[in-house]
Amino acid sequence: MPIKRDEAPGFAAISSALRKKYGNQQVAYFDANNGFTKGSDNLLEGVGVYSSTSENPHWLYVTYGFSDLNEKESEVPGLSGYGFELTLRLRVDEDSKSAATWPCDLLNDLARAVFQMDTIIKPGTALPLGGPIAPGNGTAIHAFLIVEDPELRSIKTQNGTVAFLQVVGITLDELELLKRSQQDLFLRIARAGSGQLLILDLNRQSFLENPKTKSLLQQSESPDCYSPGAITCPSAEWYFMTRASVSLPVSVIEPLRKQLMERVLNGFELTLLGSDCKIVFRTASIASFSIEDTALIIELPSHTTKSFAQNLQVVAAIHNFEGIPVSIEFA
Repeated sequence: MPIKRDEAPGFAAISSALRKKYGNQQVAYFDANNGFTKGSDNLLEGVGVYSSTSENPHWLYVTYGFSDLNEKESEVPGLSGYGFELTLRLRVDEDSKSAATWPCDLLNDLARAVFQMDTIIKPGTALPLGGPIAPGNGTAIHAFLIVEDPELRSIKTQNGTVAFLQVVGITLDELELLKRSQQDLFLRIARAGSGQLLILDLNRQSFLENPKTKSLLQQSESPDCYSPGAITCPSAEWYFMTRASVSLPVSVIEPLRKQLMERVLNGFELTLLGSDCKIVFRTASIASFSIEDTALIIELPSHTTKSFAQNLQVVAAIHNFEGIPVSIEFA
């Protein structure tokens, strides 16, 4: 049932965050009555579209509906709904005077995958679309990758935290590169080719066809230039009593700091492999931890990860994380 937007606190919080960033530049608001070509088959409350001139003129599409827009329904403390809303940044076509509606159907299809098929959407998710991202278009973009939106930070609402996750269009050979676990390399290539905002350009060819990327691909064969997402650390240990306590050698600080900055801040997980345990770092909208068999999973917001990495020094020390009973001792 449609909500009363002027009375919905979650809806208002998202709109307020967008106004603070983009002012009164909303050019359209699409919903089942206006713009969703699949009509009543939509699962989102709507999609707002903003005009942005950051890096290159583009349309910014933002969903309303993955989070709790009215009253809190999620049973997860601290999270509003699924804890995120999706964004998509589409380069403005010189011949187009208005925002296209096909991204609304794409975002609605992703909502269907999450709501009805339990598809997990989080930074690092990369999947094929089964065809061009824009139906009927000859674009080479046939897949997508999820990253944290580089301009919109997480917000706290009456119903919990909401992160903004960006849908980035990619080609099938780029998807294959991601499947080979070279996510960090791909993001370096993509940002070199399209900018930090990863604006979707339907006319672009694969970044991997650009001669300038060959040197990066060649460098990736060197262990020093490509991080595989795991650090082998036989002496790593953790235990849990009233809090999770991690013990690591000082020697792991430099590679840990490097991969936290290059990998985890780009939305991909990092694993420390002990002789009989694992410590996994992931990006999340709120700080939390969990235990899966012998693995300790530590999930941190980007700003917490960045602060932790920047404060690491190659000395014996104990680091605590605000909001969760987790400490890491380097000895």
